[in-house]
Amino acid sequence: MFNPFKRKVSPLTDKTRKQLLALPNVNGVYFGDMTKGGESRGQGLVVTVTKKLPETELQVRGIVPKSLNGFPIDVIEVGEIRLLGVDRTAEYRPFPMGVSVGHKDITAGTAGVKVKIDGDTQSEYLLSNNHVLANINKAKKGDKILQPGPYDGGNEDKVVGEVVKYIPIKFTGCSISSFLVRLLNSIAKLFGSCTNFECKNNTLKTSRVNLVDCAIAKLTPGIATPDIVELGTINGIGSVNVGEEVWKSGRSTQVKSGTVKTTNYTTQVDMGEGKLAVFTDQILISGEGFSAGGDSGSAIVVKTNQYDGLKLVGLLFAGSETVTIANKINNVFDALDIHL
Repeated sequence: MFNPFKRKVSPLTDKTRKQLLALPNVNGVYFGDMTKGGESRGQGLVVTVTKKLPETELQVRGIVPKSLNGFPIDVIEVGEIRLLGVDRTAEYRPFPMGVSVGHKDITAGTAGVKVKIDGDTQSEYLLSNNHVLANINKAKKGDKILQPGPYDGGNEDKVVGEVVKYIPIKFTGCSISSFLVRLLNSIAKLFGSCTNFECKNNTLKTSRVNLVDCAIAKLTPGIATPDIVELGTINGIGSVNVGEEVWKSGRSTQVKSGTVKTTNYTTQVDMGEGKLAVFTDQILISGEGFSAGGDSGSAIVVKTNQYDGLKLVGLLFAGSETVTIANKINNVFDALDIHL
């Protein structure tokens, strides 16, 4: 009687591998020993999945079969498989998205998305934040962009492009007063005083509200690739819904996932040097550790499936220890007249 457990010849073919890897949640397959509770159950096909789920939570077409071509199949959970030990602060040529980059006069941010300008089919451009590529409105057209960013060792020998366009950030409120208030409160606290100074003229003007913190740099031909480190390829843009899981790959915290809390967030952001800016129509993402300083400019994406790639939905620009804020990508693309 035929016993598949004793057969030594692997039943895996290119067709079989493709068939199994096409299933949602499946990230690997091999032919070998099958074990349960530390004991061998003979040989068979072993399918690895990101997470074991009850069949009731899977569509019929997504269920791993019990056997294939007469061989039993065992399913084991291994988590998400990704590259390990990628140094996001190193120099890469060509460089991928998700690594250190920056204007010559800043510290460092993240390379976001490789794009093209509407009407220009020849040149390639890099999308990131205004405060990463344009030094918060201080850049001039033609200023050098470095990879890695200056903080990570970028210098005049690391030039990968030049600034061509940014959307100016508009500041609001009593920015100078706010700086002085914080300074006075720090001094009062230092001397043990309970006095708390406040800014009484911090008014919001509609004309000073921002939608985006974005800029583009023209790249040296062939110096960058469109793939995002440890995430993959962007195949389209779109919107995102409340409760949806999103991902980013950034210079500082690498690959992290978070949950969308709202897509209509208005917030006041401390831009440094006593400057405040109000941003509206933003994506608010929850998830402790989702981002940190240096992740600014990262692409916010939604995973579709293994073969469709990633959907680009936002551009990370600010956050705290517990939340992250991103521009809606449609607002960014419209403001800069760009496309993938």
